[in-house]
Amino acid sequence: MVGGGPAGLATSQQLRQQRIPHRVLERGDAVGYTWANLYDSLTLHTGKHMSSLPGMPFPPSAPLFVPRRAFLDYLRCYAERFDLPVDTGPSRRPSWSWPRVSSPTQRHRISRGRSGSPDESRTVSHTGGPMDTPAAGCWW
Repeated sequence: MVGGGPAGLATSQQLRQQRIPHRVLERGDAVGYTWANLYDSLTLHTGKHMSSLPGMPFPPSAPLFVPRRAFLDYLRCYAERFDLPVDTGPSRRPSWSWPRVSSPTQRHRISRGRSGSPDESRTVSHTGGPMDTPAAGCWW
């Protein structure tokens, strides 16, 4: 899984619940890196009842429209609560391109950083949203 934001964490939680081995690669130094670096006045435009992640609703005391800082705290608590396998740090920034898959058993490699060793997987999911631009690279 590429991306330690809401989509990556929610997917990770569901995979963990099904006991499917996986890892989440987050380019920043902590879960929710992109959310930590957005403008301070950002507030979710959907109500908390539509914005919570699987298995962890917002507390009743949370405002209807959750501010950025509170949402970032929520993401970090979520990752801790479910003990999600998130690898963080600049060396975790993957490089990839989307190849044509020739068979369902083909394994792909993701190189993490310039000196990172490649990881192999049959499936790669990029969960970054409109605020994210994947790094160009190549499959091995």
